[in-house]
Amino acid sequence: MKYKIYFLLAFVYFLNSAFLSSQKSMLQSGPMLGPVTLRDATLWLQTKSAANIFFTYKEKGSQGTGNKSMVVKTMPEKGFTAAVHLPNLKTGTKYEYSVFINNQPVTFSYPLEFSTQEHWQYRKNPPDFSFVAASCFYVNDSLYDRPGTPYGGEYEILDHMRNAKPDLMVWLGDNIYLREGDFESRSGIYYRNTQTRSFPGLQSLLALAPNYATWDDHDYGPNDSDWTYPLKYHSLDAFKDFWPSESYGSGHTDGVTSSFMWSDCQFFMLDDRWYRTVDRENGTILGEQQKYWLKESLLNSQANYKFICVGGQFLNDAKVYENFSNYESERDELIQFLDDNNIKGVVFITGDRHHSEICKLKTSKGNVFFDVTSSAITSSTGLHNEPNTLRIPGSMIGVRNLLLSKYPEETKNRKLMVEFKIQKVKSCLNMALKNRNIIVTTCISVRNYSEYILFISFMCLLGSSQAQNTIWTNPGKSHKNTDGPVLDSFSVDISNCSSVSFSMDYSFPLGWVGNGNMESPDECIFGCNGDPKNPSNGGCKDCWDFLYAELSLDGSVVYTELIGIVKETRSFGEIKWSGCTNGASRLGISIINQNWGSTEVEYLRQS
Repeated sequence: MKYKIYFLLAFVYFLNSAFLSSQKSMLQSGPMLGPVTLRDATLWLQTKSAANIFFTYKEKGSQGTGNKSMVVKTMPEKGFTAAVHLPNLKTGTKYEYSVFINNQPVTFSYPLEFSTQEHWQYRKNPPDFSFVAASCFYVNDSLYDRPGTPYGGEYEILDHMRNAKPDLMVWLGDNIYLREGDFESRSGIYYRNTQTRSFPGLQSLLALAPNYATWDDHDYGPNDSDWTYPLKYHSLDAFKDFWPSESYGSGHTDGVTSSFMWSDCQFFMLDDRWYRTVDRENGTILGEQQKYWLKESLLNSQANYKFICVGGQFLNDAKVYENFSNYESERDELIQFLDDNNIKGVVFITGDRHHSEICKLKTSKGNVFFDVTSSAITSSTGLHNEPNTLRIPGSMIGVRNLLLSKYPEETKNRKLMVEFKIQKVKSCLNMALKNRNIIVTTCISVRNYSEYILFISFMCLLGSSQAQNTIWTNPGKSHKNTDGPVLDSFSVDISNCSSVSFSMDYSFPLGWVGNGNMESPDECIFGCNGDPKNPSNGGCKDCWDFLYAELSLDGSVVYTELIGIVKETRSFGEIKWSGCTNGASRLGISIINQNWGSTEVEYLRQS
């Protein structure tokens, strides 16, 4: 009899385990922690098909099952997503919660916890906190990606974001990348949101801290989208379904505009797509209603720091790509407003650019404003050679990175610590902004640079005596941070030579194989024809790394060598050439080097 009981218990255990496993398999992505206030929190979840979901939650360490949230059914028209609001929580309290799908618990390998904000007002100093701000999160999808080297990579940076243990996450736009096949339909928009949100390495990060977001062109519509995008209401629906927020379209605006408080700081999440006009000279990015709301909100704000979070760069005065400076009158209007009203503690937090940097503007009245750009997390990056007169020297970062901002608690010297982190270096840039006037105290860049060192010598076989002599040697040149093509040219008198021999050693500490190293033309996202005499042509701009050597006799090219071709593997070696002069009197030497990656270092020695 007892064997039958054991068998029955084992069978019941098997069925129960199988059923629990089936509920786990119903989970598509999440849970994600949405906005958290002093007394409320929002939890988000996505299932693979229609299901009933709810959460139980209680103070961490307390006994009993705790409270049960409302039950929500995930539906196909919302991408099977659900946002559940937890009301009437205690301030400054840590909670733990559990996930239930179709009345069955789902287990996770990481803790599911959150803490409500402290009620510090009129009681004590505002609490310290830290936040990660990031943009341009590209998750590869071979079915829809363009041919060639994948655009996304180095997803391990999500581990750095998680290890930073921020109190909140601020997503600055391009949080997904809509592709062709996505932005032409509502189903495509929801497909891309689901594909990106389901990335395995993202899940525990989403549950770590409250997530706040705005969008940019790639999560709004096609590249460089503006107000004319016809499916923008579908994109708005998807944004609301995948990014829970306390509000969308603050100040009676459309789109995703919102703001929220954290400690004694206010974050203004702007929408730079919904109202963006095609006309730049007389047009707008924010639209009149959103600008009016922003101005009124800034005048009303009592926050120590006012973080204006928006997809595109605001202060950068180079009129390139989609910077606010292209809409000069609107940019000037907002700067003048901030200056006229002596609004202190304004820091723009921006993304989009596929590089990071810090810009500083000091007005004639003495007001100082900063723009801290954080881009990109996993999308392609590079250094951009553009005339930005407001960039803090040495602050540009051309590799995948994240921005970690810390706001330590101090009674009198409240300050903002800004730190960029990259994959291979613990910290590549840091600075501090003190008090409401925001004074830079440190700005330290430890990034590597592109370097080109030249050492060439010639052996000349004299026509009369057949003796071999060294007639010319160049001991070396060095070019740092080339950010574009650099030409070294030489002309050597060979009128007394019957033949010449040329040799040049080269070495690249970063190899050509592997994502994030030297980029050959096939790795450029828009393709590249690989013409070293026109390296800025087409998709080669800001992308292709190469070394090109050309020799000529009295102006006629006799030898060329290009390192940086498709499927390049040469990391070191020697370029050699020997030949008769055929009566020529001058040997011309041209060496062109281009390198865009801030961690790439080229050492080229010739002998």
